[in-house]
Amino acid sequence: MILSARISGLEGLAERLQRRVPAAPVGAALDAAAARLARVAATKLGRAPTIEATAHARRVGSIDPAAVARETGTLATPPDPWLLPAVAALKAGDGGTAGDGAPDATPAAGTDGGTP
Repeated sequence: MILSARISGLEGLAERLQRRVPAAPVGAALDAAAARLARVAATKLGRAPTIEATAHARRVGSIDPAAVARETGTLATPPDPWLLPAVAALKAGDGGTAGDGAPDATPAAGTDGGTP
């Protein structure tokens, strides 16, 4: 079975939002969120992931093949994710700092600190 879907009525939504929302605060919020995600992910990865910035997005990740294989697993090894737990921690509100710029060491309530 082949399914396809088409959403109509959203044409120009991004354009209308860009006209109404100032770019500077949005960019600052994206930068802050990407930096927090990178800080939390770095504790599990052992080094800082890369942050790629575009006008409307920030991409946090790694192009290192070993880091990618660790996140997704391979045929021979199970995944040991470092990015997905960081995203889960931020969504749970556990992505702040301890006041000294270092990431919080305690996992969010209801998590084991490693799996979402």
